[in-house]
Formats: sequence, structure tokens, C-alpha cells
Amino acid sequence: MSVDVRDRSDEVYAAAVRALSFEQKLSVSEELRALAWRRVAGTVRSEHPQWSDAEVEQQVREVFLRGCA
Repeated sequence: MSVDVRDRSDEVYAAAVRALSFEQKLSVSEELRALAWRRVAGTVRSEHPQWSDAEVEQQVREVFLRGCA
């Protein structure tokens, strides 16, 4: 007797995404973008603790626009 133990996570994930409505997909993408923004902002703050909130915000914009820190 053989047991198929292959990883099906990609299939399960793809099926879950297909099941989402457009509005749900948009909401998830907005949440992921906000999470990424907060993570980058946290990294910038830790690298430049003396910067103001405005300076951090500007650097995060640069990261998202140019793809670099």
C-alpha cells in the first residue's frame, strides 16, 4: 500500500484564492499592502531612530516606488 504524501499546499491555496470574490481578493490585497508598509516602516525606524515620522514615511514611499531601501 502506497501513501501519497506530496505537498498539496499550493493546490489548496490556489483553490482558496479561486473561491474568493473580487471584493474579497481586493480586501486581502489591501491588507497585505498595509502589512508590508508597516513592516518596511518598522525597519526604517529601527535603522534611523532619529528620523521624524515624515522622514520615515518618505523613505517608505521611496522603497515602494523604487523597490530598494
